[in-house]
Amino acid sequence: MLAAAIGVVAGLAFLTKWIVAGFIPLVWLAVYLSKHRLHHPFQLLLHGTTMAAAAVLVAMPLLLFLFRAYPLEANYFIKATLVPIQKTIHGHQHAWYFFLNQSRIVFGELIYLPCSG
Repeated sequence: MLAAAIGVVAGLAFLTKWIVAGFIPLVWLAVYLSKHRLHHPFQLLLHGTTMAAAAVLVAMPLLLFLFRAYPLEANYFIKATLVPIQKTIHGHQHAWYFFLNQSRIVFGELIYLPCSG
């Protein structure tokens, strides 16, 4: 039941912020692995499948409508969402951890508090 609820929340988050919604299952996975230590991999697979199915059931109707009713805009939006993942934008030529390093400089010692927890 909890996996279905997390899937629904992930599906709703996907409808509002596409890329950020991917963090919800990742957080769940981290919590699950910290509590259960992967004693039952089948149970992990079952929960993950339940979450994915619930997220797809929530998000798919609107996505199908968008692609059918507004194909040009939907295509542009998909490309605009995936371009920052696929290639360098805004002249950023640094390593993948560049913004992690920058957050240390911008926020100072405050950034280390959540990491020490």
